[in-house]
Amino acid sequence: MSDPAASTLDSVGWISRPAAARPRRVRRALLVDTDEPTLDVIGHRLTRAGFSVATERTGPDALVAIAREVPDVVVAGARLPGLDGLGLFQQLEARLDLPPPVVLVFWPGNGAAIAEALDAGVADVVVRPLSLAEVVARIARLA
Repeated sequence: MSDPAASTLDSVGWISRPAAARPRRVRRALLVDTDEPTLDVIGHRLTRAGFSVATERTGPDALVAIAREVPDVVVAGARLPGLDGLGLFQQLEARLDLPPPVVLVFWPGNGAAIAEALDAGVADVVVRPLSLAEVVARIARLA
């Protein structure tokens, strides 16, 4: 009886071994918004998608959290107290050698601000009302 884990020769004579299962790394997301329901709903969906989720309410608080541990992705409201979402992105770009991708969340009717954010280099933008499946897919693609 052959051992399925044993090495075998493929059609060109290369030795092949079964791939060892690698532990999957937990992706970390930081959500920054003043709207508690938004934090709860997106946080819950990201947790179900396998993310470790942290939340903050202000731009300055997000900077402190990121100084402690850099997440794999940041999702921030465009309008935040103390430092708006674009300002947060710019601070991360200036302070970190490898800043995480940033997704900014806008309300409708902010076309000029969205264009400014994209021109500045944010990874993505989403507009409320949010499609949760779309938001999670966009975040997962970046993390």
